[in-house]
Amino acid sequence: MRRDGIPGLASGMTLLEILVVMAIIAILGSLLAPRLLPSPAQQLAEESRRLELLLRQARSESIQSAQVIAVSFADGQYRFWRWQGRDWALIESATLRPRRLPEGLRLDELQLEGRAGLAGEKIIYRPQGIAPRFCISLRHEAGSRRQLCGTRLGGVDVREG
Repeated sequence: MRRDGIPGLASGMTLLEILVVMAIIAILGSLLAPRLLPSPAQQLAEESRRLELLLRQARSESIQSAQVIAVSFADGQYRFWRWQGRDWALIESATLRPRRLPEGLRLDELQLEGRAGLAGEKIIYRPQGIAPRFCISLRHEAGSRRQLCGTRLGGVDVREG
């Protein structure tokens, strides 16, 4: 049945109506996309905040469990470790699991106790709450940069640049 009620003719949308709907969807998509996709600076801020919280959690976990816990950085990811008597065991808990840096982010530099850290070298948290001084530099390929610097007592400060 047609829209005007004449029987025998099929109803449907015209090509013009379909094009108008597609144009409206395209316009809305172009207006909403910048708001839905984080900017490089936002992405870097979110990841550095996540890493800051995870480093604080690793220290707390070390104190509460009376075990040595460490974090290492290599190949675009970071991993948390637990000392198991003679060797390190990878932690795969809900919180302290291995994580890959988001696309476009990379570890720019790691400093441990004032010297350049090596890829895979561990930042070690001890049950007494003592940690090495460190600075981790994260960089987005767009150029923005953040530093996470840790103190002997386990504090972590996030700095721009």
